[in-house]
Amino acid sequence: MSEKTSKEYFVAQVIQYQDSLYRMAKALVKDEDFAKDILQDLYVKLWVKREHLVGVIHFHAYMMRALRNLCLDNLKKNRWIMEDVDDHLESGTENPHALLERKDFNMMISKLIEQLPELQRTVLHLKDVEGLDVKEIAYISDLTENAVRVNLCRARQRLREMIQGSKNK
Repeated sequence: MSEKTSKEYFVAQVIQYQDSLYRMAKALVKDEDFAKDILQDLYVKLWVKREHLVGVIHFHAYMMRALRNLCLDNLKKNRWIMEDVDDHLESGTENPHALLERKDFNMMISKLIEQLPELQRTVLHLKDVEGLDVKEIAYISDLTENAVRVNLCRARQRLREMIQGSKNK
């Protein structure tokens, strides 16, 4: 494949998936600047390998897996302190009271999700936020499809239990 073709393929793939890659990085590291730095590192690593990546069948899953590994490596290396994710709500037509209630609910859900084991948290994010299918999640997380389904089920069940427990308080 020519140099020009591999560059065009690379740019097209990165542009197509840059938003989902950013959301994944931010969900894993909980810091916008750190997530952007890790994405830059990912782009550089992928750029260096761009000619070899043209034949990758599931390029999105490949990038997500590489990003996950890079985030985890950086978190371990830097012993990064996790912070709560800021909820960005659009002001739409809701009244201020409803917005505040929704923001509080979203913050509670985010905190409860953070209490899940890392694997369950990652699988839940990939499925419900990124909209990936089980096969792609299995590839990204290096699990079997059945293990993905089990972890997703356990994460959702545990989240329901924690929500119910917080309502009873």
